[in-house]
Amino acid sequence: MGKMTNSVLAVLVLFGCATTTTVSENMAKGLDIMVGHPLEVATMVLGYPDGKQDIVKGRTAYYWIDKQHEMTVRPAFGYTTGTLDTQDVSLRTTKLYAVPTTYECMIKVVVDQDDTIVDYDFNGQRAGCKDFIDRLNKLIEANEVIQSFNKKS
Repeated sequence: MGKMTNSVLAVLVLFGCATTTTVSENMAKGLDIMVGHPLEVATMVLGYPDGKQDIVKGRTAYYWIDKQHEMTVRPAFGYTTGTLDTQDVSLRTTKLYAVPTTYECMIKVVVDQDDTIVDYDFNGQRAGCKDFIDRLNKLIEANEVIQSFNKKS
């Protein structure tokens, strides 16, 4: 089979369960699989890019950005004092505050003049990268199936 056929199969086969390891390991392993393959593999796995930028010598960088918004509960501690009957008392108090939090993730894929992926970079927190990690895990699993199939052939 050709590289493009393997690439397409890797994306389509086993688009199911995902494993969990660190953000860097998951992202790097999945993006490593894409290097040497057409840009279409990245769009099949990650969706349409959010932007692109022409860079040196016929290379182009494509960007995928994801943001996850959630409310994070954070405690605030304090003390209150008063008198109970005739005794002075001091009590520790805890208040909970809901704080809006945004987690971000950015993936950059660099392609050559033939739209072949030659490099990548990524940055973000686990919560911001969760959707990308889930998609890349599916690619990793599909690639492992294809590799085992190719070994049997």
